[in-house]
Amino acid sequence: EENLQAPLAANEGIERYYRLVHSAGEKIPENLMVRDHRWRAHLQKAALDKYFQEKLRRESDLQQRATQALELGLNPEKMKEALSNADEILAEPIETQTMLDLLQEARSAGEETDRLFGARNVGYFNREIDLTGLGWFKQQVKDLAKISDPDERVENMKELLMYEYPGDGGFYDNAGVEGK
Repeated sequence: EENLQAPLAANEGIERYYRLVHSAGEKIPENLMVRDHRWRAHLQKAALDKYFQEKLRRESDLQQRATQALELGLNPEKMKEALSNADEILAEPIETQTMLDLLQEARSAGEETDRLFGARNVGYFNREIDLTGLGWFKQQVKDLAKISDPDERVENMKELLMYEYPGDGGFYDNAGVEGK
């Protein structure tokens, strides 16, 4: 299984595993499929892996777009517009239709696996987890909007935008996150 070997966002093994499970399902005879809990367990895992990959990508995209919008706010005259644009981006739903379809597929396969074998993938019940720190980032943006002093607001925005930048010659360690 290669879907555990690379960083989640760029891991092509997840899509390959998802396609392979679907392909296998098309080849299993109907009389065996009726009671095949193993295939359903793999289908649930494949759909959840793909869901979490999409979730990670979506959270990263929202944060990156909001960060770009906030950069405009380093100019105090454009702070209000920058915060408004960032709020608008961060208010977008995290789950896309593709993600909702994957959840439905995982839910259905999980319910069938539970009925046939008494097992479910717990990942389905833990999907609210924040994979990128987006919740923290959203709160920081809300807190920026509450600051009345323009100079303080710009300083806090700089801190937020440069949070992971340690400065020249500095070192930032994001607790083992590859590449950070």
